[in-house]
Amino acid sequence: MLKISPFARCVMNWVTCNSIVNLTTFLMRYIISCFLLSLFNLCSYGQTVDPNFVDGQIHLKISSNPGFDLANYTGGNIALDLILNTNSVDSIYKPFPRPSTPLDSIYRVVFSNISAVDNLVSALEVLPFVAFAEKNPMAHLFHTPNDLQSNQWALEKIDAELGWNLSIGNPNVLVAVLDNAIAIDHVDLAANVYTNSAESGGLSLLDDDFNGFADDVNGYDVSDNDNNPRPPGNGDGFAHGTHVAGIVGAVTNNGSGIASLGYSCTILPVKIASNSNGSALNGSIDGIFYAMQSGADVINMSWGVQTDAATLRTVIAQAAADGIVLVAAAGNDGNQNLHYPAAYSEVISVGSTNQNDQLSAFSNFGSTIDLVAPGEGIYSTLPQGNNTYGDLSGTSMAAPLVAALASLVKAEFPSFNRIQIQQRMEQGCDDISAQNPGQNGQYGLGESMFFKP
Repeated sequence: MLKISPFARCVMNWVTCNSIVNLTTFLMRYIISCFLLSLFNLCSYGQTVDPNFVDGQIHLKISSNPGFDLANYTGGNIALDLILNTNSVDSIYKPFPRPSTPLDSIYRVVFSNISAVDNLVSALEVLPFVAFAEKNPMAHLFHTPNDLQSNQWALEKIDAELGWNLSIGNPNVLVAVLDNAIAIDHVDLAANVYTNSAESGGLSLLDDDFNGFADDVNGYDVSDNDNNPRPPGNGDGFAHGTHVAGIVGAVTNNGSGIASLGYSCTILPVKIASNSNGSALNGSIDGIFYAMQSGADVINMSWGVQTDAATLRTVIAQAAADGIVLVAAAGNDGNQNLHYPAAYSEVISVGSTNQNDQLSAFSNFGSTIDLVAPGEGIYSTLPQGNNTYGDLSGTSMAAPLVAALASLVKAEFPSFNRIQIQQRMEQGCDDISAQNPGQNGQYGLGESMFFKP
């Protein structure tokens, strides 16, 4: 049963009846609830309320025309005025402006009284013109640190060398890597990093290509709202994204470093963590939108949230409608827990296998997994010094192999839509049931292979 807070019930009473009595009741109850909330705030204000959600942010979707522009709202609706003024709301804006799509009716409410988040959600969601109000989920990375090794067994396992005889990719295929940061100056990444020619030759501080982001020459940092997707400092605590990017598209056949399955694809770096914390991805949904606006063909998401958020679901649905191949890590819980966006039907959910084609002990499994790929002891680029390499494990490492394979299929069959690309990859999967007895149906259609005669 849906539980409605006393404050939210007061709002409901007022917005559904215009009588003076109900208005008076609303004001009295609201003042009392605010007083009680202020006592609570004395102890908790300024602390992280819930590590699974971004502090101070709510998403809401408008279901009908309220009679005013919410993004430029200046007052006039008594119920909304009380909600906004007593919860320290700083701004309301459209984070995903896309006219004539469901994204255009989503707003982000930014507020400083972070402890009031549940109260604010409850109040907003009962307004008659609001379809939903919800907290902004915080995404988390899916990798397990491991000792450094100097091998690339995964490429041999999926017959990459044989596959490259069929396709070495195409620089015109754009793979967005949404992660905590990407060392775009790394010696084995720089040549394959996206360059936005409209912005590199444009005017500073202006959005020359009209994608909604100014000066995004080599990608964007949507979390800190700047055009620098690099990790801060020497990259400590921010290795994940650079490692993932190397798996997708490290420069190949250049006589040094490593090879990548994506070979010659172009990497679009999208930084979705703030410089203050490389493991908390507070810009995940914004990163998807940026990749959409930038024309990505494939989006890799080596992270997830445990909440099926309506905003995330809406953005994913629009990205799929745009024809983008969406790839996500299934999670490292070693069970059937669902993580999003991997669990959405529009997304290719990737589990992890080891060198013996066995499902990794840490890998999630279950009916929502589409396929699996090598994810243990994967050797790739690291950010330190822009010239280092190392080993990481996780479904985070398996997903970019599939994203890279999708880029090669796109390069070989440019007219294929996202469904056809996924089907092509699934047709090439190896049956690994013998290596995983009793687990049929738990790892999708099998292990992803590049070359299958």
